[in-house]
Amino acid sequence: MQSVFTALIERSVAMSALILLYIAVTPLLEKRYAAKWRYYAWLVIVLGLVIPFRPPLEAAFVHVDVPISPSAIQPMMPGNAETAVIEPDTNRRDSPTLPWYPLASCLWIAGAVAVIAYHALKHLRFIRMVRRWSEEITNRQMLHMLQNLKDELGIKQQVTLQMCHCITIPMLIGFFRPVVLLPPTIKTSDEMALILRHELVHLKRNDLWYKGLVLLATALHWFNPIVYIMAKAIAVQCEISCDERVLQ
Repeated sequence: MQSVFTALIERSVAMSALILLYIAVTPLLEKRYAAKWRYYAWLVIVLGLVIPFRPPLEAAFVHVDVPISPSAIQPMMPGNAETAVIEPDTNRRDSPTLPWYPLASCLWIAGAVAVIAYHALKHLRFIRMVRRWSEEITNRQMLHMLQNLKDELGIKQQVTLQMCHCITIPMLIGFFRPVVLLPPTIKTSDEMALILRHELVHLKRNDLWYKGLVLLATALHWFNPIVYIMAKAIAVQCEISCDERVLQ
């Protein structure tokens, strides 16, 4: 357990430096690379945080026994055999020490579980509110628009369209049964088309699973404030890249 916890800390520190470096060079990358590629570049860092364990590089595949040269062995004279006995040090006393890694490992596990539980309860509470204050849209024109956009983006998955009175912005929910939630403030069909296209691009790119991976990285490295900065930067870049795709 000590080696696992040590590997986690080392990887967290190393990836923090990479996160800060990537944030610093992002304004320069905006001039050369599309928002989509800047968004997916974060995925490499997220995977590095989620998979922090690797085989030790110092472990050799082939072990070779190196013989010791005779000159390296000190000869022992027969007359000195009695004097070669090492006297125990009676003045040295071993003070009992409490190992730090069991306590630190338990604290890390408790923090990770707390982060996941917090977001899970928050999500369940939101889902209950959505079920109470939303209704499925049956307008043929809106459903026809949704189907045409799905065909345009090559989406075969069934998507439900609902009007939710407890939200102010459109959003996509549901990993396996996706639902597009619309606020009641949408006025025109052109606005509806842009909103649906935006949410379907999220579905096409599996952004919900991406966000789940970012949440897992945040839970594993909950003690690292740089990870929370990374999560906010990824969320912003996700929306920018999605808007760029819609405009294209």
